[in-house]
Amino acid sequence: MQQFEPATTRYKLTPLQSSGGVQILVRVLRRPAAMVAISIFLFSWVAMGSYLANAASNSGAPIAVAAVLMVLFGASVMVSNIAVMVLGYERFTVTTTAFTHERRGLCGVTTKHYDLSLMGPLHVVVATAHRTTDEGGHTHTTTRTCFGFRYGGTVVHMGHALLPAEVEPFLSDVAPYLPPQVQPTGTTHLGLTPVATVVVPLATPVGFQVPPSGDMNKAVSTREY
Repeated sequence: MQQFEPATTRYKLTPLQSSGGVQILVRVLRRPAAMVAISIFLFSWVAMGSYLANAASNSGAPIAVAAVLMVLFGASVMVSNIAVMVLGYERFTVTTTAFTHERRGLCGVTTKHYDLSLMGPLHVVVATAHRTTDEGGHTHTTTRTCFGFRYGGTVVHMGHALLPAEVEPFLSDVAPYLPPQVQPTGTTHLGLTPVATVVVPLATPVGFQVPPSGDMNKAVSTREY
C-alpha cells in the first residue's frame, strides 16, 4: 500500500496540558543563499572600508573618521540582517483567558498580552506595503500578508515571521484553542490608506480596494493567486 509523507509546517505547535491552551513558535525564515551573499558582501565591505580608511588617514583625521563611521554603519546593517534571520522568532501562547505575543528582533524580546474577552475575530491581513508607477503608467504593488484582530478600537497586526502561504494554516491550527468570538472569519485587504479595508470570506479571496478619493466607481478589483 502506498504511503505518503506527512505534510509538515515550518512552525512548531505545542499543546499546554496544564492550561488547555497552546504555544506556537514561528522562527524567521532562514535563507542560506541570502546569508552567504550578505556575509561575502560584508567581508568585501570591511576590506574595502579598511583600505579607504587607511588611505584617508594620510589626508587628515576628519576624513579618516568619516570613512571608519561609514564602514561601521554598513557592517552593522548587514550583521543585523543576519542576526534577525538566525535569532528572530515569534511565539504565540493561548490560554483560557489570554493571547500572548512574544517577538524577538533587533531590539530584543518584546512581549504583549491581550485579554481574549476583548479581542475581535482573527483574520488574514493583506496590506499594501509599497506601490510604484513606472514610466509607462503601469502600477506595481507589493503586499505583505500576516494576521490581525481588533482590540481596543484598533487593529493589531502580527505573524510577520509567517510566510504568506502559512497564515491561513496557522489560523486553522490555532482555532480549536480560541473562544467563539475570536474564531478566524476572513481576509482584510488594507491599502496605503488604512480606511480602505474590506473583509471577505477565507474561501473567496477576492476583495475591492477603495481609492483614497472615496469614488466607489473607481474601485479596483484585486485578486490573490
